[in-house]
Amino acid sequence: MSAAALLRTSRVDFLQMLCGASWVSTFVRAVLFFFAGYVVPRVLAGHAVVAVQWPILVICFFLMALAVFRVLQADAGSRRPEPQAFVANDSDVHTVFDESFFPPQQKKIAKPTQWSTDLLRALEWRRMVDVVLAFYRFKGLYGKFEVAEADGSVFIPLRKAADPVDAVPQVLLHCTRSTAVVGAAAVYALHARMTILGVGKAFFTGVAGFDADAKAAAASLQITLVDDRLFVSMLARLPAQEAQRLLELAVEGDYKTPTCPACLLKMISRQSEQGLYWGCRASPRCKHTLTAA
Repeated sequence: MSAAALLRTSRVDFLQMLCGASWVSTFVRAVLFFFAGYVVPRVLAGHAVVAVQWPILVICFFLMALAVFRVLQADAGSRRPEPQAFVANDSDVHTVFDESFFPPQQKKIAKPTQWSTDLLRALEWRRMVDVVLAFYRFKGLYGKFEVAEADGSVFIPLRKAADPVDAVPQVLLHCTRSTAVVGAAAVYALHARMTILGVGKAFFTGVAGFDADAKAAAASLQITLVDDRLFVSMLARLPAQEAQRLLELAVEGDYKTPTCPACLLKMISRQSEQGLYWGCRASPRCKHTLTAA
């Protein structure tokens, strides 16, 4: 051990010897110092020795103050609760690592990379309208979506870019979103709208298929029936760059949740006694619903 370490050790031993290890021993030492250094000289000599009197009083005051401080410290320590040792058990581990503490991770679903009838039938009606309008815009026919029927069907006049706004439309586009086979009644309803607008030709798009009666009626009424299979083949004949642009338009964001035909807000899946259905997000202000597929 070095000389400096010996000196520090000797100082610590001296302080422990002078002050004691507890408040009781400190108090006893203060009393002994007071009697030995102050009281005894006054009794024997008749007066206190000035050279000894004040150092003894200072030491006694220091020891008494230290004793009081140790009493207060010991009292505060007795009132402080003892720390409880943590004992891990299965329930604690389950609570700490419970998955409910963490937000659910949204699984990234790979979006389609090519056109197919399955993709087309997955599109909600509003996204289908956007894709169909973009397709015919590439073909030189322009139209604008303004309003939808209660079921999401739309009727949009299509004009060429050079035609004036008040000119008779070249074509009346009827776009709907249905996985059912359409009959002749829907074809005749479209022809009635053509007659009102004075349009001589129409496109009927956005459905899974047409029955024989619908095809026979359309052939005599200048209505082109474009079911999902035919539209996919039409998309495939586009230039690769244009087909890719329309595909990106189709699958951008949420392309499956239907849009409310009245508010044009994304709808919410709801449950009733009859089963699942789509309800408007603005309910109860908007009570519009759509049947879930």
